[in-house]
Amino acid sequence: KFALQGADRTQNPMEKGRLLAQAGILALDHLDDAEGGLDLLARAVAADPEQMSAAERLAKLREARQEWLPLEPVLDMLLRRAPATDDTVRAALHERVARCAKQLGKMDKAMANFEAATKLSPNSLPLARASADLHFEREAWAEARAAYQWAYSLGQTSLTAPERAAVCVRLATCAERLSDSDGIL
Repeated sequence: KFALQGADRTQNPMEKGRLLAQAGILALDHLDDAEGGLDLLARAVAADPEQMSAAERLAKLREARQEWLPLEPVLDMLLRRAPATDDTVRAALHERVARCAKQLGKMDKAMANFEAATKLSPNSLPLARASADLHFEREAWAEARAAYQWAYSLGQTSLTAPERAAVCVRLATCAERLSDSDGIL
């Protein structure tokens, strides 16, 4: 209550964002008020677009609810503010941005972010598969084949037999579309 009163009184956007974020986190964590907490976090980010604690919680909530349109700018901000030296954090954020963009039909943005995530985390099987799947959906057959080959090599020991078979089917489809009769086998 005090945080909300303070937020209503202050003209400083950073202070307003901080107070609204504090109230939103309290609503979520201690009052079991998901709707109120979500609203307060959204207001915090609106007041101060660089309000990190609110943006991080808001992004998780929006992802869980699959609210892709309001999620996109929040993830973009989190990515912009991510430490340049933390490849793990940046790769995870690029992947989240890519998945959000894909849901919004922004395939170029999705592909660019999957590629950035893959460069930061080249041995990630989930990223390799997601990138390959997007290339496949876009009918970029050569890129899809290369990505599925990489995913297959990464998943030699961790993919189940049906998962390996599914990758092989995708590889064969790519080969067929590229008129590579040897690659089909």
